[in-house]
Amino acid sequence: MPALLALLLLSLMATPIQDDEPKPVLSQDPLTQEQIAVYQAMLADYTKDGDGALNIANVTDPFGGGFTDPALAEGCPKDSGEPPKSSPTAIVHRMDPSVVLNAKMLLVDPNQQLAIVKKNDPQHLVNSAVEGHAPVSDNDVEKSVNKAFSTGLFSLSEIIFNKKHTKAILQYSFACGRLCGNGGMVLLQKVGNHWKVKKVCGGWVS
Repeated sequence: MPALLALLLLSLMATPIQDDEPKPVLSQDPLTQEQIAVYQAMLADYTKDGDGALNIANVTDPFGGGFTDPALAEGCPKDSGEPPKSSPTAIVHRMDPSVVLNAKMLLVDPNQQLAIVKKNDPQHLVNSAVEGHAPVSDNDVEKSVNKAFSTGLFSLSEIIFNKKHTKAILQYSFACGRLCGNGGMVLLQKVGNHWKVKKVCGGWVS
C-alpha cells in the first residue's frame, strides 16, 4: 500500500496543473488606425482634468463580460445576466506607441509596473501606523498617495465595435495599490471622423 500511494503521489506531481482560464494570446497583427483612434479618445477623456501623466500597459487586456449586443446599447451596455459562453483563447494586442498623447504618457511592461505599484502601495504606511512602528503625519500620507498615483498602472482592454463601427466599448483599470485604484467600462461613439466618450458604465473605486 505505501508503494502504491507513493506511485500515485508521483503521478499527481508529474501532471501539470491546468488553469481554469486559458491565457491570452498576443496577436502578431498591429492595432488598426480605428483602434488607435478609440484608445486616443479614451486617454484624452481620462486625463482631461489632470496633467496627462500616465503609465499605460503596453499590452491590452481581454474584454470581459457576457454582453449580448454591447456596442448597440443606447446607454450603458446591458449585461445578459449569464456567464460568457466558452470561446477560443482570448487575443490581445501590443499597444501602439502612437496612442500616447504627450511626453508624460509612458508605455510600460505591466508586470514590472505592478511590482512598483506593490512597493509603493500606501497601505504599507497605513499598516505601519496601525502597528505603531512609526508616527505618520498627514504630510507622509500625502507623499505616499502622490507617489502611488504617479507610479500606478493604467490598463486598457480590447475594443468591441458594433457592426457599423459607429460605437465601441472597452474596459479600463488604474491600479495604484490594494485599496487604491479605479476602473470601469466606457461607451464611445463616432461623431463625424472622431471618437468621443459618451458614457462611463459600471465604474468602481477602491
